[in-house]
Amino acid sequence: NNWVTGETHDTNRRLFTRQGYTAEELPRSLKEVFARIHPEDLDRSLKIISQYFAGEIPVYYSEMRIQAKDGTWCWIASAGKVLARDENGNLTRFVGMSYDIHARKLAEQEREEAIQKLLTALAEIKTLRGIVPICASCKKVRDDQGYWNQVEAYVSKHSEIQFTHGLCPECLKALYPDFTDKPPR
Repeated sequence: NNWVTGETHDTNRRLFTRQGYTAEELPRSLKEVFARIHPEDLDRSLKIISQYFAGEIPVYYSEMRIQAKDGTWCWIASAGKVLARDENGNLTRFVGMSYDIHARKLAEQEREEAIQKLLTALAEIKTLRGIVPICASCKKVRDDQGYWNQVEAYVSKHSEIQFTHGLCPECLKALYPDFTDKPPR
């Protein structure tokens, strides 16, 4: 690749053919390569390669999305090395390679989403301690204003906690009037 002229030779054929392009559709210039990089990744990728060519960073490595022929975006990693410079220190030869990292990036994204769900769940639940008196019939918890049903459903869904219930005095009297009318022995 020639950074100055924008010429490219031996474009990574396998990478682009995997993305659905034919040999005739392979990029022939850096401008064509850059046109296939996701807009959110382009500036960062160009900055990294410019920093590397200027000697500001020791290694060129960048992860970006490229557009497949069908319009989908696929993650790749690109790495390279300067092979030659002219007498003025200008880049004359650069070799690089790109490889598919799409499966890894999807797994990382799934992991991050799972972590966020867990953090959200922990923030919502905080800490459950002690015994909460719950009526098995009406599900009242002292004066819970119906919130306990939501908490119980959420905690049951996201944990292995099992709930046991007794009856509140009002439900005990309504459901078992004979039992509650008898004087204690």
